[in-house]
Amino acid sequence: MSKAVAVQTIFLIGVISIIVLFVVALLFQWADTTNIGVSKASYTAKKISYCSSILNNRNPPFDWNTKAPHGCEEFDITEPKYKNDCV
Repeated sequence: MSKAVAVQTIFLIGVISIIVLFVVALLFQWADTTNIGVSKASYTAKKISYCSSILNNRNPPFDWNTKAPHGCEEFDITEPKYKNDCV
């Protein structure tokens, strides 16, 4: 004869799971991860994206000052104005 799981136990496991999911979601929203890990690689990727658009004759590809990440001058990475700046 097999033993049955009580309905209250299943309900309790479901409620605990939902609470844990909400807590994890709130913690991820609270810990704003959009600005964590910005490094020279992020700024270089921004410049490569900008340069690939310039080299494909799309001028201007995007507004350098409004697209994240900001503060590229800290790593001596500036907005390329001409195709020669991308080489």
